This record gives sequence, C-alpha cells and structure tokens, in this order.
Amino acid sequence: MRRIIIIGTAVAVLCSAAVALAAGNFDTFTATSTFSPSTAGSETHPSLLTLTEHWTAKGSSGGNAAPLTKIVAKVYGLTYNGKDFPTCSAAKINAAGSSGQWDKVCPKGSYIGGGAVEAQLTPPASGTGTACDPYLRIFNGGPTTQTFFFVVSPWTDSAGTVPSSRTCAGTKTGVACAAYSGTLSHSGKTAVLTIKLPGCASTNAAGLGLYAALQKLDVTYNKLTTKVNGKVIGYGESVACLGNKRPYSITFTAQNYKGHSPPTQTTTINHTATC
Repeated sequence: MRRIIIIGTAVAVLCSAAVALAAGNFDTFTATSTFSPSTAGSETHPSLLTLTEHWTAKGSSGGNAAPLTKIVAKVYGLTYNGKDFPTCSAAKINAAGSSGQWDKVCPKGSYIGGGAVEAQLTPPASGTGTACDPYLRIFNGGPTTQTFFFVVSPWTDSAGTVPSSRTCAGTKTGVACAAYSGTLSHSGKTAVLTIKLPGCASTNAAGLGLYAALQKLDVTYNKLTTKVNGKVIGYGESVACLGNKRPYSITFTAQNYKGHSPPTQTTTINHTATC
C-alpha cells in the first residue's frame, strides 16, 4: 500500500536498512525503514520521531506480485499521540463522496503523511494488467487508528502531476477505493500498526474484480507537533531503544493468483535500525 520522498539534509537520519523477502516461490518484496532523528528518547523525555517506508514488489519471471491483503508493521520504542491531534475518520471522508470533497473535509492537522504508489490492476489469473499510480494519504484517526485514502491520477503535490497514462483504468478518486482504517496498538514498548486491506485495494481493485499488484510505495510520516499544556508533543515519538538498536518488523500477507501455490503467502521481516 512511486515518487521518491526526499528528506532534507538538515535531518539526521537514524537508520536506513534494506531487507528482502521471498513470498513462497512467487513474489519478492523489499522493505526499507528510515527513522529520524538519531535519539532514543525516554518516556519522561520523548524524542520526536519521523518514519519513512519504501517498499517494492515483484512477481516471478518479471511478472507482478500477488495482491497484499494484510500488513503488520512493528517498531520498538515508538509511540503515537493521536489523542492530541485533530482526527479524520474513514467514515467522514467517505460521507463526503457525493459532494466530491473527499479528504478536503479533514481538519487541518489531521493529515499525518502520505506518498506515491505504483501498482498494476491485473486479472485474478494473470500477473499482467494496466498501470495504476494513486497517491496514498494518511490521516490521524484517533488514539488507536489511522485512516488511509487513495487519490487517483491526476493528482498533484510538490513533485508535480502523476502521468495520465497510469490512471487506474479510468476510475476516479473515491470510486477507485473508499477510505479505510488501520489499527494502532502497543505490545510493551513496541508500536503495532495492523492494516487489513479492503477488496478495493487488494483482490477487487477499484471494484472491477481485478487484483491490485503493488510495484512500489514510498510513504513518509510528517513531522507534526502540537502543544498540550504548554508542552510540545509530536504525533510520533521515540521513548526507548534496546541499547543502540531499534528492532522493527513488517509482515506481508498476500493472496496468490489463481492456479499458483501456495494460495496465501505470509512472511515476516525482522530487522534493527541503529539508535
């Protein structure tokens, strides 16, 4: 769940670690997590933390990867302060569909990040299809949720306009896929983001009965801050590291193309970044 996000040279990069995984005998995914700045922080003195994710996906023999149905991302020492920021729910975005306002209904300060996606819309029995390059916007849904919404080409931002040739089979924003939510939780000092992808972003892409085959994704969470009782609070903060390491993992679950084995593929990447 694309354009490269550039982090300013003034930002101290904590770590960038590339890892690769093979999903069954069919797909290969790569995932890179970059954390900034290089400060562990503590529960009493947390450090503002930003996160960038870069993924790529390839199928065997140059084909497309199978559609992802679930993603679970875990980061040690990371905490989210969604309770202190404006929120925008999937229901609120989707309710604005008839007016065409979509994410314009979200209040200032609720937009927490986003980035470009490159994908293919493919038949369920084949890894070849048509190009689709939406822009993924992420909003604060509250203390335990994040809201995800795809803006379909042509979209614009600081990097320009996405090519019109990759317009998701002619579907439009909101029609291609409604907004949906991911769940935030904590296991000890590890933040857990669980995203169950809806059919419109996986096995029923754009409601056309097609598979959504990820090719590339680059997402950056913004450096958001607010004041609570005179104290500066970040949306994402680091409160701990294990020594000088930050363990993290990403679990990808995909549903394979018809006729391929295994029918589903689940692989977990475990890695550490330097604190």
